[in-house]
Amino acid sequence: MSSKFWRKGFVEINTYVPDLDIPNEGQFPNSKRLQELQGLMDDALRDVFCNGEDEKWEFEIDGFPNTETDNELQCHFVNVRLLFEIVRKNKTTII
Repeated sequence: MSSKFWRKGFVEINTYVPDLDIPNEGQFPNSKRLQELQGLMDDALRDVFCNGEDEKWEFEIDGFPNTETDNELQCHFVNVRLLFEIVRKNKTTII
């Protein structure tokens, strides 16, 4: 029997960017800022891992960051879905 304990799951990260309010024209997405954040999140979260003595974990982007609309909040947001995997050598160390 293995003494290792695995956990796997997904987490969603949403970064909201208020729409630009242009007088006499209306609300528009702040496309420049959305693209900047999408690139930053992709670079920062593409492959993040830790190899420690008692545990190993890894985050990996599932697909690509994408931009979505939230009409109720009058904003757009960058959505990233992360797959995470954790292995710990001793099940009792799980919080």
